[in-house]
Amino acid sequence: MLFVLTDMTALRYHRLARAGLVPKPQPCHVCSLAEAGASLKKADPTDFLWRHITPPLLAAQGIIARAAVEPGLAVAARNKCVPGRDFLYDLERPPSDDGDLRIQVLRNLVRWSRSALAKYDPAASQGRGALDDLLGYDFPRLDLLVGEKSGKRKSNNVIPHTWQGDLPVGSLMRCNDSVLVISPELLLVRLSILHPGAPHLLTALGLEFAGRYALLPEGYADCGKCIDEGKELVSADGRLLGDGYVRAKEALDIDRLKDFFGRANVIRGRHARETALPWIRNGSESPFESASNVSLVLPRTSGGFSVGTPELNAKVSLSAEACALNNGVRSCRLDELFIGRSGQKVAVEPGGDLWHRGLAWKRDNGRRQALEHDGYTVVAVSWDEFVDFGRWRVIAEDVAARLDRGLGPVSSRMRERQAAVHVDLCNTDLLRETFG
Repeated sequence: MLFVLTDMTALRYHRLARAGLVPKPQPCHVCSLAEAGASLKKADPTDFLWRHITPPLLAAQGIIARAAVEPGLAVAARNKCVPGRDFLYDLERPPSDDGDLRIQVLRNLVRWSRSALAKYDPAASQGRGALDDLLGYDFPRLDLLVGEKSGKRKSNNVIPHTWQGDLPVGSLMRCNDSVLVISPELLLVRLSILHPGAPHLLTALGLEFAGRYALLPEGYADCGKCIDEGKELVSADGRLLGDGYVRAKEALDIDRLKDFFGRANVIRGRHARETALPWIRNGSESPFESASNVSLVLPRTSGGFSVGTPELNAKVSLSAEACALNNGVRSCRLDELFIGRSGQKVAVEPGGDLWHRGLAWKRDNGRRQALEHDGYTVVAVSWDEFVDFGRWRVIAEDVAARLDRGLGPVSSRMRERQAAVHVDLCNTDLLRETFG
């Protein structure tokens, strides 16, 4: 008997697999749901041991939870102490030096986490004060894909989704001997069926799977990545920042996606897939990059600004003079690089003050001067600017004008559509829970 994960359960499984927290699914050639027909009768969510992510598994990737860190940081901020080898014990001790409290706290948390992982002792997470809140991640329900003859009914938090006929080749992947999961390609098809009028959600999810990050529940952050890049993770009042995504390898091949959509052309949601497909590409490295990119590139009739096709995280070489401005670094990576009809070069850089302070700000300022010297227009966008539709509209239309897109006036219907799509792209909970 096979269980076939679909919709929200499949999306969560793929994200956790990309983060290294559950086994990576492997391709298989099953195209029939006949074997899954009996799954509703015997499926018990408590039997799926892989559904619970333990603290050691989170520690494996340097992933930390806001609930685990904030209490300890609050103690540290109140006592103005710098922790040493034992994270929580030293929070209660007087300061020993003038090091960076916030970064030191996080370094020690990662050190403790990796030590606990090395022992792989679940008890290592017990009796650690604030770390008791470093909880695993449970699936609240199981969405199962079943054949049309299986009988559609709910039981024990199991939600069946009926599929008629055979599946396109490449639709299923194997988690283990008894669990299959629908592939990222079929996941996008399922989303187009459920939300045929929302190609922006389809594009955003496609950019995530084709990109180099995976979304996790809100309040989780990749501690190691942020420390390596010199990013701030803790606010002045001791709160953990971060928007719940981790580094991950690309899980979607664009050519394979095109072939799959071609084989699925008789399935409902075709218009949404045809609208989204041209804008799904490899390279995005954060949810903010994906959201801003979707808004910029989609046709205006679909709620975008028709700015053009960018290269994501493009690597560009600098001239000798620009290299000197960039502290001797000879190349830069640009989040979203647009090339205009006459060779205009506009780089849109989603980021802002949240991630750029102190030395990071000085580094970015030199980088910007170097790029402008070489003829690039750099448009930096903060999250606050993006979520304000009035400000974002001005920025997006200015980018289109700089690229000489030659767009006509915007109708009131287009403007309403742009505003509605923008609301969805700013809703991080919606992007995490796309299937609801």
